[in-house]
Amino acid sequence: MVHSFIEAFNDGSKQIAKNNALSELKSRCQSMQFVAHFHALPAPVFSPVLDIVSTLCVDSNDHDSLRDDLVALLFDVVGGAACVGYPTPPFAKALSTLVHSVVHAIVEIGDVDLDASFALHLQTLAACLRGNVGVRLFVSELPTRKELVRTLALLLNRTDDASILIHAMSVLACLVLQEPMGRKLFQPKNVAHALTLVLSIVDNNPGTAHASSMLMTTRLDSSACS
Repeated sequence: MVHSFIEAFNDGSKQIAKNNALSELKSRCQSMQFVAHFHALPAPVFSPVLDIVSTLCVDSNDHDSLRDDLVALLFDVVGGAACVGYPTPPFAKALSTLVHSVVHAIVEIGDVDLDASFALHLQTLAACLRGNVGVRLFVSELPTRKELVRTLALLLNRTDDASILIHAMSVLACLVLQEPMGRKLFQPKNVAHALTLVLSIVDNNPGTAHASSMLMTTRLDSSACS
């Protein structure tokens, strides 16, 4: 199936064939077994799929916009993959646009907790960074990297959403954990608060509502990044 997907986009197939191939990939990615198999593919097979999905993610009419259905597919393609190296140009463009989207949303949107696109983009950025040294290096080299870190640090004290908090801390940990800013941001009291929050979700006490109410009284100290 993966080879037919690549062929549909590389051999001049008609748009209907591309749409069918894309729909099949989205459907297959609903299976954890397929995703695990896909992530184990060798780089020469995996990388062309990542490039195609990355290209489709970015709106061809507005290069600063993303197509959320394909961002969700990018999350499935990248999350947990073992052979993601330094980003190719298509993947680099998707990453840059994800960073821009996350920063823009934090600055411009009053309540990001209610913005489904923001949550998806942040979750996907976190998945791309996690365990991928090449992606971390690329994002660290972006001109918008400093603004990304600053806005995510501010977000820690603005969100009541446990999932957004965890993904924001994941991105920050990937980018600044070993720096002086990171050592201040991830000081023991902050880590303890985050672990308490995660455990409350795992224990289902009783779901995110409990986690959110606890977050209201145990705010993270992000003053080091303000």
